[in-house]
Amino acid sequence: MPVRVAVNGFGRIGRNMLRAAKEQGADIEWVAINDVADTDTLAHLLKYDSILGPYKGTVEQRQGVIAVDGQEIEMLAERAAQLPPAAAREAATLIGRREALLQSIGPAGGAAPHGLRIRCHGDYHLGQVLLRRNDFVITDFEGAADQDVAERRRKRSPLTDVAAMLRSFAYARRMALQQCSLIAAEERLSWEPQLDEWESQARREFLAAYDEIARGAGLYASFEEMAPLLELAELDTALADLRRELISRPEWAVVPLRRLSALAQ
Repeated sequence: MPVRVAVNGFGRIGRNMLRAAKEQGADIEWVAINDVADTDTLAHLLKYDSILGPYKGTVEQRQGVIAVDGQEIEMLAERAAQLPPAAAREAATLIGRREALLQSIGPAGGAAPHGLRIRCHGDYHLGQVLLRRNDFVITDFEGAADQDVAERRRKRSPLTDVAAMLRSFAYARRMALQQCSLIAAEERLSWEPQLDEWESQARREFLAAYDEIARGAGLYASFEEMAPLLELAELDTALADLRRELISRPEWAVVPLRRLSALAQ
């Protein structure tokens, strides 16, 4: 499974790191570049290095993307200016907090969290949960459609499923907010804080119930100890969602951007 890497700042060090990894055949998936320069300039500097000479592979650029040897890499800062207003505001906030976000995923002090790895659902969200007689039935254990069978069967922290459900609450909030566009503007303003509170309360209640059951089942000893791992799972989920939304549904990019901004606080 390739390591997924996003580059914050595409100066000479960043460009040479990508170039060296490509030339050595490293198993890395380059998913995003964040830089203030435009795509044309960055593609040219990568292709024609003044010290190392021309890159032997292919470097192409198009709106919001650099393709290196055919692999497309998203340009987050440039895409931000093309997003709908709400998503653009969240993108600007996130870019302003990028250093804090990077620090949050750096080496952590203290002991590493201890917990079990198990077979997970892999595609856990509200659409997979059915309400039946005041109880819930979970459906569709096939896993993520974009993963092969071996990857779906790989044991991992169950917190990856928890992060996926928390993300589903955020999408439900956004869907309800979108429905509010059908009502009068003055009434609409009162709904957003109520939806924010609903999402916060849904997160609290879900995490509290999950923690009680997970600790009882021996999945881990302390939720406080596992909290950084959950944040990392949320970060990974939000980044994957952002990549998909930027390509197919830019108006929905506000959902993962909003979560990334919150994680960077």
